[in-house]
Parts: sequence; structure tokens; C-alpha cells
Amino acid sequence: MKKLKLFVIGLFLSLVITGCSDVSTVKNGTLNFDNSITVGEAFDRCKYFSDTDWTDFETSNGRKIVQVTGEFNDDYLKKMGWTKQFKKASLIVQFKINKDDTFEISAIG
Repeated sequence: MKKLKLFVIGLFLSLVITGCSDVSTVKNGTLNFDNSITVGEAFDRCKYFSDTDWTDFETSNGRKIVQVTGEFNDDYLKKMGWTKQFKKASLIVQFKINKDDTFEISAIG
């Protein structure tokens, strides 16, 4: 029974760690056009975002995707003149994870 419990706990932890590794790969990585800051620092420290949310998922054909959503803060909405049109606005960027564990931007919206 103890071995089964340890196995289940180990399996759970490995799934949690594996699930986070793609997000960590992108957050700790840099892009070719600017390697002076990590992707995570660029999004999480952006003064125009009130919040950032990082998720990962797999597409129906098995492609691994990391998605970051940055919710623009009120100051940015005012600066852009968007307060009459929008109560909230977000930037969504998706990164595809390549087989060699490199990544690149695949979608922006």
C-alpha cells in the first residue's frame, strides 16, 4: 500500500512538473530579436499590464503551445483612448514549442 501511495504521489508530481516545464521554457527564454530580457520579464514587468496569466496546452494535432495573456491596465486604456469602447482589453501571445525545446511566436491577438 505504501508503494502505491508513493507511486501515485510521484506520478502526480511528475505531471505537475512536466506541465509547468513548457511555461518555464518560454518564461525563462529570450527571443532572437532581443535577448537582453527574458520573455517572462518582458510580460510580467510590463507597466501597461495589470495582470498576466500563463497557460499551456496541446493542440488537436499534438503541437505544444504556451499562451500568455496580458490584461491592459486602466492607464493604458486611457492613454490609447479606448475607455469609451472597452472596459477591458488584453493582449494574447501564443508560442509554439518545437521538438528541440526551442520556441517561437505563433499567434498574437
